[in-house]
Amino acid sequence: MIVVCGDIGPSALAVLRSRPDPHCIRGNADREDRIDADLPPSLGFVVDGLGAVRFCHAVPGDDESIITRRTPPGIVAALLADTAEHVVRYDHTHVQYDRRVGEHRVVNCGSVGLPYEAEPGAHWVMLGPDVDFRRTIYTAASLPEATPDEAAEHFERLAGRGTAP
Repeated sequence: MIVVCGDIGPSALAVLRSRPDPHCIRGNADREDRIDADLPPSLGFVVDGLGAVRFCHAVPGDDESIITRRTPPGIVAALLADTAEHVVRYDHTHVQYDRRVGEHRVVNCGSVGLPYEAEPGAHWVMLGPDVDFRRTIYTAASLPEATPDEAAEHFERLAGRGTAP
């Protein structure tokens, strides 16, 4: 099963819809570009080895909230307080990481089109029976020039938290 957690874009959405098995979630860019007519804000599935997983763009119920690997645990807990699933898979900040905060495991798969990673390519994750980060190499005309740490600092500032430790 393929689950795409938002910011898809019209051409990629058309390709995904031509496949028999994709599940697409609305991201903030999809909403802003009005591509979200029939895309849900989140989906839940049971994944072998992980149990119930909530797939969303940023956090369940909000496609713009920011969680990074540096976000203080209390803020993460508050943003996920109403999330029944213990695993939350999202990709809003484009950096791969797997983090446990309280009762939740937060997994960011990275980004296929705009990764903030040390290595170029499409960054994604295979779920089940555990979390397996993957990278598919491709050539692109322009990739973002930011390390994972620089991206975390940028998104923490956007969230109004300055630089978290």
